[in-house]
Amino acid sequence: MEDYTLIRAIAGDERLVIVSEELFDRLMDAAEKHFSAQGLAHWVNSAENRDELPITLAQRLMRGETPHRIYREHRGLTTDNLARATGLSHDYILALENGETEETLDARRRIADALHLRLDDLERPGNLH
Repeated sequence: MEDYTLIRAIAGDERLVIVSEELFDRLMDAAEKHFSAQGLAHWVNSAENRDELPITLAQRLMRGETPHRIYREHRGLTTDNLARATGLSHDYILALENGETEETLDARRRIADALHLRLDDLERPGNLH
């Protein structure tokens, strides 16, 4: 018996899966080692009652990619689209996504609004202590 079951294909290569309880426990153990227990609990709880993030994107978040890029791509936007929607420069968006600059609260609000997110959705999981 496999540790997972494919439920259905979504857009492109993304798929939803059901995993065995054993595999789920192993994944949660690995995640807890990577994130603080408190930060992980906050991250999991903050995802309730919102769009579900495909597992491939959640894995990218856990690997440390910036939520800005992940959600932008998930929404089907280019950096130019996001720059126009927020009034921020293309170079600033790229610098944020590459972790080369810190964002202002105003910039975070603009990006969250454009991506239809809450401000804390743009926080990296490892930073939620």
